[in-house]
Amino acid sequence: MQTTDTGVLASYLRLGLLSAVLLALALVIVGRLLIPATSFGSVAAASLILMAYGGLAAFCPSRLHRRHPGILRWAVTFGLLAGAVFGR
Repeated sequence: MQTTDTGVLASYLRLGLLSAVLLALALVIVGRLLIPATSFGSVAAASLILMAYGGLAAFCPSRLHRRHPGILRWAVTFGLLAGAVFGR
């Protein structure tokens, strides 16, 4: 029998990823407003990539949980470890 904490983890992960994408998109917009010399192409490209990340964040955690229930816990753990190693 599967535990439901991973399902909760999937919804928390989806919410966290969507929040991060919205924050990054806001930073792109603020950067464009603060530095008007920024080209429209670079702002559009960054926004397009962030929208793709948002789409993946909205649909993938729950689908991944249905296929492999334990993988999200490992993905979050190794993601945090990679952030700690490379974030310095």
